[in-house]
Amino acid sequence: MYKQKTITTTLILFIFFTSLITQARIWKDKKGNNIEAELISVRAGTVFLKTAKGKTLRVPKKSLCEEDQSYLENAIPPKVKIVFKKNQDRRGDAYWSSSEVYMRCQVTITKTSQPKYTGSLKATVLVIGKNMSQKYYMVLDKVTKTFSFEESKTFSIKGNRFHMYQDNYDSYGEKYMGFVVVITDKENHLVGIISNRKEFKKEYKKLIEMGKGAHFDRKFECM
Repeated sequence: MYKQKTITTTLILFIFFTSLITQARIWKDKKGNNIEAELISVRAGTVFLKTAKGKTLRVPKKSLCEEDQSYLENAIPPKVKIVFKKNQDRRGDAYWSSSEVYMRCQVTITKTSQPKYTGSLKATVLVIGKNMSQKYYMVLDKVTKTFSFEESKTFSIKGNRFHMYQDNYDSYGEKYMGFVVVITDKENHLVGIISNRKEFKKEYKKLIEMGKGAHFDRKFECM
């Protein structure tokens, strides 16, 4: 017999790109004027464009032609809400004062804004542990999925079931340390990120390059 724990972490991150920077294109307004520029961002109904000479233009979104307004709907990913859940099963061994811990995570990503974004997004989920005798970190599980919000405003990801071995006195074995969930668009722009630890969030670019089972030190360098 064993007890099951369900630990839920809910973090919400809204990101509206402040430095999107896409390839230059011809923009037209409803009066027929046009200009070649890169899209920087869209905020509060204003489109920020950057010309070849480096000048930043502020253009009301409503003043652009219908084709450009339609382009903007798919140029900027929507706001998202990310929920991380961790299911944990523990089986004890009274004789050895130790236990085996089985874990599996689940992530739910929900679109919370109205833009009709139909482009693909990529979600990378990592569960991080620590070896208590050697003091190095390890990637206990990693899942990467590509998805879109075309058919539903919610997308769920189930992690792989894995197990750790823990000593009751934490002198050896593996210990769960946390997680990081990263959402990016097809241009690898950051759409959303959550983590229970500041250092994991800060070094997410290094973490998402690591594979399951990778070992790394406190500087996030692979060993």
